[in-house]
Amino acid sequence: MKARGWYVPGSASLPWTGPRTKRSEVADYFRTLGANIVPEKNVDDIEALLVDGDHAVMLGRFTRVAKGTGRTFMTPIAMHLQVAGDKIVKLHLYEDTLAVAEAYAE
Repeated sequence: MKARGWYVPGSASLPWTGPRTKRSEVADYFRTLGANIVPEKNVDDIEALLVDGDHAVMLGRFTRVAKGTGRTFMTPIAMHLQVAGDKIVKLHLYEDTLAVAEAYAE
């Protein structure tokens, strides 16, 4: 895995997970994720944001509803972001990938 880029771990059955290194892939991440959740039911509970130079770490919880199954799931998260200029050049998401996969399992 490169030092820069986006990485969202998860099951191969979840199309928005995996590494991304190109800008177009990041846009696809948001389109694909948005098509698989119920956005109006998102709850983001951010507990802390830690910043050190061009790095930031966000800690909290995401609550989502899986569009295909209607199941609600909650996952604690840590997100590592890196900024260069006015662009996010790195995003690594750490979450309960089992809880996410189970919410989408048929």
